[in-house]
Amino acid sequence: DPVGSDNEPPKHIATGTKRRVAARWSNANDETMVSILEKNKTEGRQADSGWKPGVWTEVSRELQGGPGGVKTVKSCQDRWRTLLKEYNTVHWLVTQVSGFGWDEDLKKVTVTDNVWDDFLKKHTKVTKYRTRGFPLYDCIAALVEGKQATGEQALRIENVTSTSRPSTATPSASKGSRRQSQTTTSSQECAITWVRCLRLRPAFA
Repeated sequence: DPVGSDNEPPKHIATGTKRRVAARWSNANDETMVSILEKNKTEGRQADSGWKPGVWTEVSRELQGGPGGVKTVKSCQDRWRTLLKEYNTVHWLVTQVSGFGWDEDLKKVTVTDNVWDDFLKKHTKVTKYRTRGFPLYDCIAALVEGKQATGEQALRIENVTSTSRPSTATPSASKGSRRQSQTTTSSQECAITWVRCLRLRPAFA
């Protein structure tokens, strides 16, 4: 005889309650979230250690109704932390690792194949950045600029007076990289804002 009464199914069997599908994030979802955070920063709703009450509720509400599962407040916060880790890693590569640069047009890390080959022998977890760009890099830099970041921000940064990135790339590696010095006022792009991390560690450390 099966365990349990005739009226009660075993606990591991679903009783009609739908399991919530884990949220899946598209590039468009990420762009929408960052755009809302930019608006809230402009409105003064960003604190030193994170975002003021109601911000994540707004983000979650604006992302409802599309594909990819329900974007709850928690899933939005988790996704933001993931984006911060990616930003942290990319920033570390282009500002702290010799030979690496940044292509402002392609929004991706640039370095010679030989440098990549040697670097990935020890840091396999950044392999994706060899071919994949990070279009939100400048936008996230502007959002975390000047914040004594703890908790959900997960970065410790300071302002720099120049809008150009401190150069750490060797001449051979940086040759041919295309960069923009002008800022843009288009709502589809972010102003180029470079920040310098203190005690910066990559996301995979």
